[in-house]
Amino acid sequence: MTLFFLRCCFLAVFFSAPAFADDLFDGLRAGVPNQLFRIDGSNTIGAELAPALVMAWMKQHGVVGVGISSGQQSNEVRLRGFHPDSGTEVTVDIAAHGSGTGFKALAAGSTDIAAASRPVKAKESQPKPGIDLNNAESEHIVGIDGLAIIVHPDNPLSALSVEQLRRLFSGDIKDWSEVGGVKGPVTVFARDENSGTWDSFESMVLGDALLRRDAERFESNNNLSDRVAETPGAIGFVGLSAVREAKLVAVSAGDVMAMYPGKLTVATEDYPLSRRLYMYTAGAPANRFVADFLEFVATRGQQQVDQIGFVSQDVQPVTPENYARLPQGLSNQPVK
Repeated sequence: MTLFFLRCCFLAVFFSAPAFADDLFDGLRAGVPNQLFRIDGSNTIGAELAPALVMAWMKQHGVVGVGISSGQQSNEVRLRGFHPDSGTEVTVDIAAHGSGTGFKALAAGSTDIAAASRPVKAKESQPKPGIDLNNAESEHIVGIDGLAIIVHPDNPLSALSVEQLRRLFSGDIKDWSEVGGVKGPVTVFARDENSGTWDSFESMVLGDALLRRDAERFESNNNLSDRVAETPGAIGFVGLSAVREAKLVAVSAGDVMAMYPGKLTVATEDYPLSRRLYMYTAGAPANRFVADFLEFVATRGQQQVDQIGFVSQDVQPVTPENYARLPQGLSNQPVK
């Protein structure tokens, strides 16, 4: 079977992981907690990926006893550990309330990193005088994701077009029988207005159409997915790592065959709902811990990107998922 060697289309230079400086933690106050930095923004990134990246980064630097505790609100966590060489407790806080909240926090100076599952908008791109979030010092690509369309596990449909999705989520189609499914009402679940996942879905699927007024909105990808999985007739959208117990649906656009999001189709951005994941800083990070963490994310941290269920920036051999569904031109074997 043919192996496809993937090179994701990122405007970044990849290099071997650096040897971390032994003096990174020098100067911290011993015996008291030291907050190294804070991440606000995307729930797609902040729910699982950001904590996994921070934990791996801490351990890489010799921090021991690293654990995660709940924050002051839902979708907030604190990572805490002890750095024996400096004799101090270190913490990193993560608040995952949606991409829009990250950009607001960056503009207010209340966070170090804005995590986003969409590119920065023009109105958000200059949070401070002289700072442009569109430049290479501010924009850091974490990985790539496929916006996953999910339905209840008993739904017999396996594929939908972008046009059908637009009509389902806008309320133009209200019964599953109108798209070839079993007769029954369509229940729509969507991410909330602060969500970069919502912004991506709105731009890639809805366009000028409006979301159904009775759609239930969620701050969390995981909570939305769980509701779809337990609600007959439900449909929703989440980041690829949050499909959980729901049923994943293939998506087609125009005359292109329906594709499931996976490492091959998402990495090549052939899947019609592919998108990139970002971390933004207000210019080159002045905080040495932030600068070192982002360098880690771009190199060794790509292991966590893969493990959580997104697509990393590493060049690697990949065996295509759903091989039999690939167009014949992508394989050296006939498609059966």
